[in-house]
Amino acid sequence: MNIKKPLSQIFISKTFTISAFILIIYIIIFTNKILIDGNNIDYIFYFLLALLPLILSVFAILISFTDKEFLKFLKDNPPDSDVSIYDEIILYFKLNVCLNVIGLMWVVFLVFSKYYDKIIFSKPIFQYVTVFIIIYIIMSFIQVLFFIFKFAKTKGQFVDGK
Repeated sequence: MNIKKPLSQIFISKTFTISAFILIIYIIIFTNKILIDGNNIDYIFYFLLALLPLILSVFAILISFTDKEFLKFLKDNPPDSDVSIYDEIILYFKLNVCLNVIGLMWVVFLVFSKYYDKIIFSKPIFQYVTVFIIIYIIMSFIQVLFFIFKFAKTKGQFVDGK
């Protein structure tokens, strides 16, 4: 699997660009305001914790709708690029799981810091990193949902072509 090309495209993808743009708007609007603090960081942790099983269950559902012939079809028929749809599926879900785990680790760091170092929430960089991670995770999850539609369309083409 040639993962270097799709992996390099993560930073020039629409998801990354939109997340960065929303972060810039957030920074402009909420300059010198602390919205994420020790009181509401727990809610962000719960949100990310709830999102991880959703990502895994979507992946499990997709796997349950595939059979050996369809997997071979996905591996052998790259759509518009040299990367097969199967490789894209694996990459999107690895990316989403990794992003969510990174987000959870970041928020756990912030949760622990609220008990030991109250000063951390007064520094805007921690708030900006948190906002970017959350936006990027949400946008990436939305991208996975659109990818599911692409997967369903490919499954329909496969069934029609059988």
